[in-house]
Amino acid sequence: MSMQPTSPLAGNAAGQKERTAAVFFLCCLMAALFLLPFVVADGGVFLYFGDYNVQEIPFYQHVHQLVRSGRWFWDLGTDLGVNFIGSYSFYMLGSPFFWLMLPFPTSWVPYLMAPMFCLKFGVCGLTTYVYLRRFVQNRDYAMLGAILYAFSGFTVYNIFFNHFVDVVAIFPLLLIGLERYVVDGKKGGFAIAVALNMMLNYFFFVGQAFFLLLYFLCRLPCREFRVTPRVFFGLAFETVLGCMGGLVLFLPGILAVLGNPRVDNFLFGQNLLFYGETQRYGGLLSSLFFMPEVPSRPNFFPQEWAKWSSMSAWLPLFSLTALIAYFRTVKKSFVKRALVVCAVMAAVPILNSAFYAFNNSYYARWFYMPILLMCLGSVKALELPGVSFRKPAIATGVAIGCFALIGLVPAKKSGKIVLGAEADTLRFWVWIAFSAACLALFCLLLRRRREHPLFFRTTLACLCAVSVAYSLVYLSWGRKYSYGSDYMRNTALAGGAGIVQQDDSGFYRSDYYSAMDNLGMFWQTNTIQCFHTVVPVSLIEFYEYLGVTRDVHSNPPIEQYALRNLLSVKYLYDDQSFAQSAPIGQLPGYLSLGRRGDFEVYQNQNYLPMGFAYSQYMTQSQCDALAQSIRSRAMLQAVLLDEEGINENQDLLSPAPDMLDAELESYNLKADCDALRAQSAYAFEETRTGFLSRTDLARESLVFYSVPYDKGFTATANGKPVKIYRANAGFMAVRVPAGECEIVFSYDPPGLTVGKWAFVGFAGIYLLYLPLCLRSARRPGPPARRIRRAR
Repeated sequence: MSMQPTSPLAGNAAGQKERTAAVFFLCCLMAALFLLPFVVADGGVFLYFGDYNVQEIPFYQHVHQLVRSGRWFWDLGTDLGVNFIGSYSFYMLGSPFFWLMLPFPTSWVPYLMAPMFCLKFGVCGLTTYVYLRRFVQNRDYAMLGAILYAFSGFTVYNIFFNHFVDVVAIFPLLLIGLERYVVDGKKGGFAIAVALNMMLNYFFFVGQAFFLLLYFLCRLPCREFRVTPRVFFGLAFETVLGCMGGLVLFLPGILAVLGNPRVDNFLFGQNLLFYGETQRYGGLLSSLFFMPEVPSRPNFFPQEWAKWSSMSAWLPLFSLTALIAYFRTVKKSFVKRALVVCAVMAAVPILNSAFYAFNNSYYARWFYMPILLMCLGSVKALELPGVSFRKPAIATGVAIGCFALIGLVPAKKSGKIVLGAEADTLRFWVWIAFSAACLALFCLLLRRRREHPLFFRTTLACLCAVSVAYSLVYLSWGRKYSYGSDYMRNTALAGGAGIVQQDDSGFYRSDYYSAMDNLGMFWQTNTIQCFHTVVPVSLIEFYEYLGVTRDVHSNPPIEQYALRNLLSVKYLYDDQSFAQSAPIGQLPGYLSLGRRGDFEVYQNQNYLPMGFAYSQYMTQSQCDALAQSIRSRAMLQAVLLDEEGINENQDLLSPAPDMLDAELESYNLKADCDALRAQSAYAFEETRTGFLSRTDLARESLVFYSVPYDKGFTATANGKPVKIYRANAGFMAVRVPAGECEIVFSYDPPGLTVGKWAFVGFAGIYLLYLPLCLRSARRPGPPARRIRRAR
C-alpha cells in the first residue's frame, strides 16, 4: 500500500545532526580508496587512458606553467598557436580546483591529479547534500543521496575527461542559490553560483541555463515556491549580476569557438526527431540500469555511435528501483515533472541538442542535472511512509534480464555466426552480474527498511562499498586500452630530457611520427602535432585548404613534407615503441641524428626560421588550381594573398607565374628554402602578450609568420603600427622596413576587455548589494514559508 503525504518534498530536519563535514570527508575517502591502487601501481601518479592521459595531464602541466609565468594571452605551445584564454577556459582556467594547484611546482602537477580528484568528489558530495537536505525530513537520507550523485555512473565515467567532474561538483550550487532566494528569501547566493558556473565552463553553462529554466517552470506549481513580482525581478537582477561576473571567461571562450565547424553544424529533416542510429535508444535505456560503458568501447550496443558522449545515468546500488517506487507513490511533484520532461528531451534529438546550442553532434553531457533529481526522488522514496518496492524491484530485474538477452542472441562477426551481439563478452557479463548483484543486495536492505535502527548505517556501508567496487572495476577495464604505464611514466612524463634535441638557435617546431598524442606537449616542445579541441578557426581553415582533416587533431600526413618547412619544423621524432605505423622512409632534406631511446631523431636541413620574406605572390585562383596536397609546396615559392593583400603589397612582390603540379615537383625544394631562409628573421621569441621578431633586410618586404591569423592581434614595426595581412590561407604577414627592425605582435583576446569590465561592474555592484544579502541571511524567512516548508 502506498500513501500520499501532505507535502511530498517538504522537509523538517530541525534538531538533527548536521552531516556536511561527514559527507565531504567520506566522499574524499571513497575516491581515495579506488584511486589509491592505481596511484601506487603507477609510482605516485594516477594514469587512466585516452583523453585523460593525452590531454588532461599535459594540458594541466602546460597551463600551470604559463599561468605561473604570466603568459595568459597567446600560447605558441599549443598547436601552431592559440588564444590561451579562449582555448583553455573550456578545460580548467575557471576551475577553483586548478587554481589550488598553482602554489605547487609544475613538475608536481601529474602527482596532484589524484588528490584533486578526491577533493572534487568531496565537494560533489557536499554541494549535493546541502541541496538534498532541504527536501528530506531525515538528513541521513540526504547523505545517501549525496553519495549517489557523487559516485553516479556519469561522474565516474567522466574521470576520463577530468574537468567535467568539476562541473558536476559545482552545479548543485545553482539550485541551492535558486531555492534559497525564492523559498527562504536569502539573497546573494544565486548571483555567486551563476558567476562561478559561468566561469567554470562555457560549454556546460549553456546547458545549465536551459535546465535551470526547465527546473524553474517545473517548480512553479509548488506551494512553497512562491514567485511574486518582487521575487521574480530580484531573481532576474541576480541572474544578470551573476552573468556579468561570469563574462570574464565566458565571453572569450564563446568568441573563440565561433565559426568552428564542430559548433556550426545543425540538425535537419528527420534527424530533428529521430536518432539515425536506432541502437542509441537501447544505449539510453541501458545507461539507467548498468555501470557506464567504457568511453571509447561501447559494448551493449556497439553501433550506437555515442562514443565519448558521457551517456550514463546509473545510480550505484539503487539503480532505478527507488526512483520507480517514488514515481508510483507520489502523484505530483516537481521532481516527476522535470524528469519526465528530461526523458522526452533525451529521446528526441532536437530537444537533446538544446543543451548544446542545437549542435548536431550527439552528447549526453547534461545528464548530471536530471541525475541530481533522480537522487532526490530515490532517497525520498526511502523515507516516505507506505512505499512499496516490490514491483519496482521486479521492473528493474526484468530490465536487467531483457538486456541480458543481448548476450544470448546469434550475431555475425567476422563472417562467422556467434552467440551474443555484444562487443566484449566478458565485460558484458560482468556488467550484467554486477547490476543483478546490486539489485539483490538492495532488496535485502529494503527488507530491513527504515524501521530498523541499523537500516541507514547498513545501507550507507553497502552503498559506499558498491561505489568503490564498481569504480575499481570500471577504471581497471578502461586502463586496458591505454598506453602501458611504463611508457607513460618513462617516456611521456620523464623521457623527454634524454630524447629531445637541445638547440638554442631560436624558435622552431618539432614533428612526431607514430607517437602518442600530445607527446610534444608532455616534452614542452613546440610541435605541429596536437590533440586539442579548441583552436583558432583560421588554423582549421588552413588544414582544410590543404585537404587535411582537422577536427580534434592536428596530424598532417608525413607525405606533405613541404608543409613542415613552411611551419618551421626543425626536428622529427620517429617513435619505434609500437609497430603501429609504416616506416617513415627517407624524407627529402631530413638527416638522421641517430637513435635516442626508442626514437629515431631527424633534423630538417630545409628548416625555415619563423618569419621569412617573400618576393612573389600568387592569387587565390592560382592556388585553387593546384591539387590540395601540393599547395603547401607552392607556398614555398610564393605567398598566397587575398585581393586586398595583393593590391596593397604589389609594390613589394612580383606575381608568380601559373604553376602546375608537375612543375612544382620538379623544382628544387632546397633552393626555394635557401632563398627564403636568406631573407628571414634572425631572432624570434615569445612575450607575455604575444611574440616579437627581429629582422635586418636589404629592402622593405612582406614577412610571413606561420602563426594562426586572429583579429585579436595588433603589430608594430620599430614602434609604428603596421597592418596584419591574412596570408597562406590562415596565417599572418606584415610589411617590414629595410634595415634593423623589431616587429612586435601583441594579442588581446576578443571579449576579454568587455569581460574584465563586466567583472569589475559585478564586483562593485555586489559590494553595494552585500549589506542587503547579509541582512537577509540573518533574518528568518516569512512565517508562512516556514509553515509550508515544515508540512
